[in-house]
Amino acid sequence: MLIKIGDFAKEGGVSVKALRHYEKLGLLQPAWVNRFNGYRYYAPEQFTRLDLLQAYKHAGFPLKQIAALLDPHLSGRDFCVILEQHAQTLQDQAAALQNKLTVVAACRACLQQGGTRSDVERSLSNRKHIQISEKLEETMNIPVKSLPALKLVGLRYQGKNENNEIADTWTAFNQRTQEIKNVINSAAYGVCFIPEGLPEGEFAYLCAFPVSEFRDIPAGMATLELEPIQAAVFEHRGAYETLGKTYANIYQKWLPEAGFEPLKKGLDMEVYTDAFKDFAPDSVMYIYVPIQT
Repeated sequence: MLIKIGDFAKEGGVSVKALRHYEKLGLLQPAWVNRFNGYRYYAPEQFTRLDLLQAYKHAGFPLKQIAALLDPHLSGRDFCVILEQHAQTLQDQAAALQNKLTVVAACRACLQQGGTRSDVERSLSNRKHIQISEKLEETMNIPVKSLPALKLVGLRYQGKNENNEIADTWTAFNQRTQEIKNVINSAAYGVCFIPEGLPEGEFAYLCAFPVSEFRDIPAGMATLELEPIQAAVFEHRGAYETLGKTYANIYQKWLPEAGFEPLKKGLDMEVYTDAFKDFAPDSVMYIYVPIQT
C-alpha cells in the first residue's frame, strides 16, 4: 500500500519540503507520482532508505556525499575512502573550533583579571592576531596524517602563475562544481605538482573535488590519481597576502627543523574545508606536504 507524501513525512520524522528536496537531488524518489494532479506517494520499504539518509546527515555528511554513500554500486574500498575523508574533515572542523574556543577563553580570562572591554577588543585586533600567529609558528608541532588514495577531478592550470592565473582557475572551477559527479568530500583540493616534460620553472595546479570513480568527467576537466601518502599538515590563517610567507616557512623552516623530507619536488596540496572563509581574518586553510617515511 502506497503512502501519501504528508503521511510519509510525518512517519519518517522529516518535512514535506525535505522530501521534495531529496527528490530533486535524486536521493529519494517517490514510488509513484500521479501524473494528473502531481501527488506523490511512497512505498513502506522506502522508510529504510530515508532512515539511512537521515543517519548520514546527522553524522555531518553533505548531501552530495550521501548520494555516493547510498549508491548500491559503491565498492567497499570507496566506502572506506569516503568515511576516512569525512573523518578528516570533522577533525579539521574540531581543530578550528578549538582554536576559536582558545581565543574566547583568553578574552574571558582578560575580563576576569580586571581587564576592560577595550582591552579585549585590542587583543582581537589584526595586529595582535598576527603577533600571536607568529609566536605559534615558532613553536608549532607538525601533525602527520595518513591520506588514502585519491581520485580528483577538476580544472588544471599549467605555467608559472606570473599573473595570478591560479586565482582565475579557481573562479572558473567554482562556477562549474555542480557538473562534477561522484563527489565524496565537501572539501576542495588545490594540488600542485610537476609532471615530467614541463619547461623549466613551470608547474601544474589542479582545482578539484575528490570522487569515488572517474565517470562522466565534464568537458574540459582533468583527472589526477594519487597513491596513499603520509603528509605533514600546516595551517594558514587569515589573509591571502601572507600565504607566501606561510609557504616560505614550511619549506625553509618548519620541514627542515622537523627533519622531514618532501616526498616529491613540487608536490603539495591545499585543502579548503568549511573552515575556509575566503581569506577573512578567521579563515583557515590547510596545506598538506607529502613526506618521505
